[in-house]
Amino acid sequence: SLILLAGKAGVGKTMLSLYIAYVTAMGGKIFDIFTVITPAKVLIVDEENYATIHRERAERLGINPPETLYASIMVGFKLDDTRWMEAFEELLRSEHFDLVIFDNWSDMIANIDENDASRVAEVLNRMRRIAYEYDTTIMIVHHLRKNFPYIVHEIDELRGSSALANEADIVYTLYAEEIESCKILKCIKNRFGESLNLRLFFEENDGKLVLRASQLHSGTKVESTVLECAKVIL
Repeated sequence: SLILLAGKAGVGKTMLSLYIAYVTAMGGKIFDIFTVITPAKVLIVDEENYATIHRERAERLGINPPETLYASIMVGFKLDDTRWMEAFEELLRSEHFDLVIFDNWSDMIANIDENDASRVAEVLNRMRRIAYEYDTTIMIVHHLRKNFPYIVHEIDELRGSSALANEADIVYTLYAEEIESCKILKCIKNRFGESLNLRLFFEENDGKLVLRASQLHSGTKVESTVLECAKVIL
């Protein structure tokens, strides 16, 4: 599948994706909710954060990267460059990856305007075809718009063309809920079934960052009543 994970700067998108990558590669429990039965092969392609930042974040999470977790950092990878995409497909043919994380969308497009619907759709169509053809889950990290008044539908908060949300199979937004000092991971699109929402807590424990979550079932209110009222007033 092709997944989009979007949030504002500094909300914890990279930390969350690094945590998911690590547990997926190691096997075990993600948030003590989801079980990774068989350790998978994972690739992180990061064009936003330098290696030192990755190292610091891995240390905060207490991560000792396993042999099945690979990272390509600041190499100039472009999703809209045919040569890079051909090399990526060749890599998947020779070294199958179960999960590939691209961080982030804006830093990986050089030849197109992210507001150009037809060009964006062209790139994402190819990404989705690759995901299906090579039996790989591809997750693209993206940004939300800066404070943008009068947005009614959450899906419109994604920066750039609406093709981003249209082409993705699953779209998650991550945002801070200051009133309850947590993060909300909210599914705003799921082509495969029921949406799943999580309340995430980034907690310090013996100097390490621990991610804890409580699952919010379909129909459960995601936001606190106070925050919901604040949005109505705004």
